[in-house]
Formats: sequence, structure tokens, C-alpha cells
Amino acid sequence: MSRQVSEREAIEIVRDFLAAWEPPLDDEWVVTEVRPFEWGWAISWANRRYAEGSREPKDTYAEKGPYLVDRMSGAVALAGSAHPVAHYIALWRSGEWPEVSSRE
Repeated sequence: MSRQVSEREAIEIVRDFLAAWEPPLDDEWVVTEVRPFEWGWAISWANRRYAEGSREPKDTYAEKGPYLVDRMSGAVALAGSAHPVAHYIALWRSGEWPEVSSRE
């Protein structure tokens, strides 16, 4: 890739991934936080009802960690949620965590 991915493009990449997942009944997946890093972004997500504050059991889903989007290559990884995101970032940046996509 010859140009950097913008934050807006990174969010759209993540929205495309989320669109491929079956959303909860009468709900949808939404981006909840975008954390910038030198290498790119960690983009968190949840279902809309939970993101808007519902803690009803029917609105609580086991979620994965944030998507990681590299600003230079457009590569994407999906972090886990068992450890802090820094753990998955370190694994991904060292090649020890799989990418789910690359735009190269």
C-alpha cells in the first residue's frame, strides 16, 4: 500500500468486518472507541444496546477484543479479551498473532 490508511478508513474497515457478523436480535454492532497508536489503531466495538448503557442479560454478549488496524499496510487483527489489549498488540506486532486481513 503506497499511502497510509486514515482513521476514518480504519473505522470503515472495522465496520465492514462487523457487518459480516450476525448481530444480536434487533440490535447492531457499533464502534465504541478508537485508540490511536504510532502504528495504527485499536478499535473497540460492542452491540448498540450495551454501548448505550443497557446491562440487561439479554443485551450482554461475550465479546472479543478490539480490532487492530495497521496504518501503513491496512492489515487487520482481532485481539482477544482474556488479556489487556497491549498483550495482543505486542504479539501481533511481533508476528505471533494472526491477521484476519491485509489490504496489500
